[in-house]
Amino acid sequence: AHYPYKWIVLFFFVIIVISSAMANHFFAQPVSWGIRSHRQIVVCFLLYFPISKALQTGVIKKEDVIKDIIIVATLEMLLYTIQYFLINKVVFLHFTYSDKIEMRLGTRRLRYPIELPIFSTFLILNKFLNKKGNSLSKIGYILWFAVILIVMVQKRTQIISFLFSVATIFVLWKKSVGTKLLINLLVFTVLIGFMLSSSIVQSAIEGIANRGSREDTLTIREKGIEYYNDGEKKYDGNF
Repeated sequence: AHYPYKWIVLFFFVIIVISSAMANHFFAQPVSWGIRSHRQIVVCFLLYFPISKALQTGVIKKEDVIKDIIIVATLEMLLYTIQYFLINKVVFLHFTYSDKIEMRLGTRRLRYPIELPIFSTFLILNKFLNKKGNSLSKIGYILWFAVILIVMVQKRTQIISFLFSVATIFVLWKKSVGTKLLINLLVFTVLIGFMLSSSIVQSAIEGIANRGSREDTLTIREKGIEYYNDGEKKYDGNF
């Protein structure tokens, strides 16, 4: 079988090792801990090889893989939406970090794992740009995910990354110069307007630019790592 993206996958593993080594250097965290914390995403990346072989040998078709990803991601988004509105009454999902209700910028946030919905949304965006299927339903899907990401999850780094990724896609989109320029201007106008008016994006910028401010979560995370490692040293790594 041919694996055209194998070096990207392997380079990702190199990044994990480097990251774990840096954590060991700066915080005396065992390298194995850093690698172990990425075990789920490592398994996902390794799936590239058996899925690629299955596609090349005709066991499965690309359309089937895309369809299955979108179906599962859509079910996740549906469950996330229902859970968000019922959070004060019942908790039936296990979140990434904690099942408790958190507040950010005056609204509740739930720490949903949204990696698959992000991937699915980009697949839907690809179909939209290539005019495959109903355009309104695809726009609705993309906006639905945006609401989950921005309103329900409120992960600032992922919000900014998603917005800039969408903007980049439109810039690279193969279209006539006039149409492309018009759409790009529209997209960037919407993005700039959103960033200027969105409290969640402004808090992310504030936290990065002004260390020590109330929006700065990087400093407290660094202090948390130091506190955690100090506690581990007292027990000599034994539990």
